[in-house]
Amino acid sequence: MREELIQCVRRAAVALLLLGGMAGAAACASSPEAPSNAAAALIPPGGLTFSRDIQPILSTRCVGCHKASHLTAGVDLSSYAGVMREVTPGSPSSVLIQVTQPDGVMYIALGADPSQKAAEIRSWIVDNHAAP
Repeated sequence: MREELIQCVRRAAVALLLLGGMAGAAACASSPEAPSNAAAALIPPGGLTFSRDIQPILSTRCVGCHKASHLTAGVDLSSYAGVMREVTPGSPSSVLIQVTQPDGVMYIALGADPSQKAAEIRSWIVDNHAAP
């Protein structure tokens, strides 16, 4: 049942992104909220970096469908350069934030503890200006 739900969400996300592009997905998502105090407390001092904190999340949860050799919805999250096509450093309106928030189309794909992973992605983009 869970796998069916995940597949359904993936198909819906792809359809949404193909119909409206990434900008359409961002426009449909509500304004992202700041991470909770509990989530923010787990962010390391000095901030988050792509290579240490964000790439492992994307590699295990996203790159299976969003990589250079398999561009689902035209999105490649397998490299910093690919991710930066979906990110506006410092902006809470970045597409990657929009799709990974609790009401975002890819939130469920974050797996176990999605709120923590979503908070880390948001903090990396907004607070750390998408540091490599």
